[in-house]
Amino acid sequence: MAFAVFGNGMFSLASFALSIAVARSSSIEEFGAFSFALVAYLFASGLMHAALTDTSLSRPDDPATFTRACQRASLLGLVTAVVLVTWGAVAGNDYLLIFGFAAHGVLMMDFLRTFDSAAGSAARAMAATSLWALGSLSASLIAIFVGLNPVVVFAAWAFSGALCGYATMAVVKAPLLPMWQRERLDTQAAGYFSGDYLIGQGGIHLTTGLLGIVGDARVLGGVRGAGTLLGPMNLIATTASSLMLPFLARDNDDPAQQRRSALAAVAVQVAVLAPLLVVVQFIPDSLGEQLLGETWQVAALAILPLSLDSIFSVATGVAISGHRVNFAGARSLLIRFGLGVPRPFVVLFGAYQWGVAGAAWAMAFFAVISAVIWWISYWDLGRQAIQKAAEENTDEESEKPAVNVDGEYTATEPLSVAQPQRPTSHRK
Repeated sequence: MAFAVFGNGMFSLASFALSIAVARSSSIEEFGAFSFALVAYLFASGLMHAALTDTSLSRPDDPATFTRACQRASLLGLVTAVVLVTWGAVAGNDYLLIFGFAAHGVLMMDFLRTFDSAAGSAARAMAATSLWALGSLSASLIAIFVGLNPVVVFAAWAFSGALCGYATMAVVKAPLLPMWQRERLDTQAAGYFSGDYLIGQGGIHLTTGLLGIVGDARVLGGVRGAGTLLGPMNLIATTASSLMLPFLARDNDDPAQQRRSALAAVAVQVAVLAPLLVVVQFIPDSLGEQLLGETWQVAALAILPLSLDSIFSVATGVAISGHRVNFAGARSLLIRFGLGVPRPFVVLFGAYQWGVAGAAWAMAFFAVISAVIWWISYWDLGRQAIQKAAEENTDEESEKPAVNVDGEYTATEPLSVAQPQRPTSHRK
């Protein structure tokens, strides 16, 4: 766990520095182009994690499953590269073009480091992630303190990740051939997990990306700029969410205690995050411009609503973990679908009508609605579990033969059980 936390911390620090370095030395429109490329990475990486990493982690001791997942990851990375290189060239987006050329190696890096963190060598995952982070961080710091073209900074992030990905592939002797081997169970699981991702977290990334396609690049740049400043706080929530499943699973036999534990988890996270988010609201314009350059003008409009989004997303994450430990898969999928389908339309409408502020407040609105719906559902799951446990206890008590003080079995015993006779005393 310590290796994973350190590696993820280094990666988050490098991502934060990358966004700051690009924002400081670019226009709002250029930061929007950078943000679109970064959203493309987040979407592709999340899809790979859902479709392939989760499948391989479900059978971590099966080499054949790992081999198939590696080859499929390589194929997905290659397809992503072709799509993004073409898209970047047509749209004239240098950031998207650069990531397209590096996409295969970067996505393989993500697949292997995630697998290693959970089921392989956590130390190797930490080393690979740290090397990637150091390469990117070095370029970002040079850009911040000396000056460097933002495209060069992004290229350093992308290609250092690709090089670390290929080096990790060589170390673990991962198969290089990109192909999708026929294996019905793995393919079905990949399809289900991908669908769940696309209507959940993937839908959120897709919505953010659509802001740059359908809307104005300034809107996407503003939302991503505010998200950059909130990134360190969101890392706390992300780290806590990885611990939530085992934390709640401890109380699977006691639904009432599990609900109390879930409420306590929300309270602790909010107590840690809320003061930090309050401080962010009072960043002076001079400091905001030092951090984000021109982008601060639009990012400042999104900080408050996205802070609320962060708080309510914490509550949502705990409730989602509660559904998972209770194996409420069908219910979870239904909720995700109900929330995921209207979300892009509402956010894009807000962006169209009111710009950055409209998009950000639409996201906050959906965060509140999501938290309420997920918690109502989770509370109902707990109520059903408590009721079921009470009924089982009642049935167990009713099946026990009752004995009176004289040692006689009473009529509450089931008729199918033979009644023993009391010995009769023979007195003269």
